[in-house]
Amino acid sequence: MPALELVMEVVVAITGDREDAEKWKAKWVEAQRP
Repeated sequence: MPALELVMEVVVAITGDREDAEKWKAKWVEAQRP
């Protein structure tokens, strides 16, 4: 998901915290499941 990867980079840039971005990504992926 290129769009998700782009969002991840933006989150990391804003928060400066890649670990937090990974948690956010995990929540997003869970939310996308049917």
